[in-house]
Amino acid sequence: MISAPQTVTVNDAAATITCPANVTASANAGVCYATGVALGTPATSDNCGILTVTNNAPTQCPKGVTTVTWTWWTPAGTRQPARKRNGH
Repeated sequence: MISAPQTVTVNDAAATITCPANVTASANAGVCYATGVALGTPATSDNCGILTVTNNAPTQCPKGVTTVTWTWWTPAGTRQPARKRNGH
């Protein structure tokens, strides 16, 4: 019997993340920051599925522009970041 090795490579389709639209919020009364800002939800796509979506938004967005980074992980461990600027 004669045998020969064969290698099979499975490529994953490119994963994507798209941030929600930028947000403008008003400062809370008597302070120079906004809380409870509704950031929206990013659109994510991966043929292996999405395990977790997180962001680094502060609980208090100070006056000015805050950049929020959204990151998601797939069950295979793929990590994909995207950034969104929010004016407050």
